[in-house]
Amino acid sequence: MNVYANRVFGTGMARIVLPASSEEMANFYTALDEMGGEASKTHIVGVSDTALGVSDFLENVDIMQPEDMDKLNELAERLSGMSTDEESKYSGIIFASDVSGIDDLIKLTDSLDEYAWFPEIFSDRTLGEFIVETGILDVPDELEQYMDYPLIGKAYFDKFGGSFSYSGYVVPKANLPKELLTEDHSQGMEVSL
Repeated sequence: MNVYANRVFGTGMARIVLPASSEEMANFYTALDEMGGEASKTHIVGVSDTALGVSDFLENVDIMQPEDMDKLNELAERLSGMSTDEESKYSGIIFASDVSGIDDLIKLTDSLDEYAWFPEIFSDRTLGEFIVETGILDVPDELEQYMDYPLIGKAYFDKFGGSFSYSGYVVPKANLPKELLTEDHSQGMEVSL
């Protein structure tokens, strides 16, 4: 994770790649000091190379406070250990959860197993198609052409919650009907349960 920071009335921008060692952090703070300005006016101006959605919740992180910087480093450490699929699922979990800051982001890294991820479902329509095609909603073949897939998907979404994101549909497993959590209903579709 790349974190970019600057200071009001300072010149330039400093970057640190997290997770970072104590020495790398010291070099980062030295770079900030060299640009001038008030230390109390230091703020994050950008974050890159991390799971989508993470940067939305870092605006209140005070990188001049060791505790906040330690939390940011811990989050980066946890994210760096995730596979691409886990990171995509994590991004969906962020959007499906009530996140208020870095503490929640860290806590959510431990909750991947509590969510089901359907990476090929991005909308009410694709959720509705999945529900009909997998037989969760038993529809005779001759009636499938008359199905209102978006309406079916919306009804399931309204009942079970979750989140549609760029990475697919993520929903707490505790909210799902048992039918949706069986391998039988994930045939032909990549599902992370």
